[in-house]
Amino acid sequence: MSTSARLDQGEREQAFAFPLNQLHTSRLSMATHSPKAKLVSASLSCTELSMYRIAACAILPWLLCACSKLPEQMEITQQRTLGPKHRTKIPKLSKRARLGLPEAGKGKVARSFAWDTPPGWESLQPAQFRDINLRVKGEPKAQCYLTRLSGGSLAENVNRWRGQMGLAPIGAAELAKLETIRFFGKKAPLVVLDGKYTGMGRDSAGSSEWRMYATLLKAPMFTVSVKMTGPQQLLKKERQNFERFVASIRLQSMGQAKSDGPKAIPEQQAASTAASPASSEKTPASIRWDAPKHWQSGPPRSMRLATFYPGGDKDAELSLITLTGTGGGLIPNLQRWYDQMEITPPSEAELRALPKIDVLGVKATLIELSGSYRGMGSEGSPGSMMLGAIAQPTKQFSVYIKMTGPEAKLRAEKEHFLAFCKSLRFE
Repeated sequence: MSTSARLDQGEREQAFAFPLNQLHTSRLSMATHSPKAKLVSASLSCTELSMYRIAACAILPWLLCACSKLPEQMEITQQRTLGPKHRTKIPKLSKRARLGLPEAGKGKVARSFAWDTPPGWESLQPAQFRDINLRVKGEPKAQCYLTRLSGGSLAENVNRWRGQMGLAPIGAAELAKLETIRFFGKKAPLVVLDGKYTGMGRDSAGSSEWRMYATLLKAPMFTVSVKMTGPQQLLKKERQNFERFVASIRLQSMGQAKSDGPKAIPEQQAASTAASPASSEKTPASIRWDAPKHWQSGPPRSMRLATFYPGGDKDAELSLITLTGTGGGLIPNLQRWYDQMEITPPSEAELRALPKIDVLGVKATLIELSGSYRGMGSEGSPGSMMLGAIAQPTKQFSVYIKMTGPEAKLRAEKEHFLAFCKSLRFE
């Protein structure tokens, strides 16, 4: 209660008596200016005094109520409707815009990336948070997509992914041990997780044995991540496809046509699907070769035209692979091979100046590397060697020939390797 509301009865009378008495004295003093009217003035002043006292008594209860404490809650029943000029216009925003993320699916975002779709995969329409959206054919649970992120450190994103797989967070020491792959021509961490996937509100039933591949790259203009999830056994077979897809992602100028990734070329594609009669015989299925007699042929494998084991021992292996288009580009793939040997790649100019050999009627880039080979998740193997050749005989596909194994053995096989590369032909 306020101070005025706590006045006792005597204080109230004194407070109201002062102005009334003052007013009464003023009226009397004004009346005495006319000697003939002294009695009348005095009489009127007494009458006015009584009227003022009555008015004061009527006003006093109202003043006391006004000084009392208002209730803590008051019900407001009056309603007012604002006109159009008083209304604030709220722009209509998509979910991505409200989160500060660029739009996906249409316009500049969809046209800003190009990539090569791995064999056995298919491109889907871009969706919310998926600027590139792919999956393994016939396997709707095996999905891979690129997302532009609004921020977050490597540790925050990795531990978020680990949480989606039901795994505990890790610290800086464990983060430093992550493998790396090529992403936009740079080294990016590769996260491989096995567990029970519960990402994005997904019903975890039936997903207890899942695998996740994920990578992240922070750039001045944006941060992007690529993530693939699906049944564990299936994704184990798709790791190489994932790494090649990531390596193939590139920025595309706004003047170029929209690309949702060239369609993968099946290993046994029929010659009739070629673009023109002049190139009708130049397909992966029409490639032939001559292998040394002491090389043992390996069983058919996904993405490979052929696999050989020099000398019959599996400590050394040669693979012959075809990929659609450039297969992610000459430079990124050479850099990836250097990374697999744990060697820092040289400059792009130096990579383009590497030796060349004739393969399928074109000049193929040749590499010879010695170091510690780390392939497909394996630990580094010191004392290893890699021989490789990359050629693009047509615009439709590229050819990759790679041999790895103990350095001493590969040095003995180098001439056989070169002869094998030169023997490739279209028939």
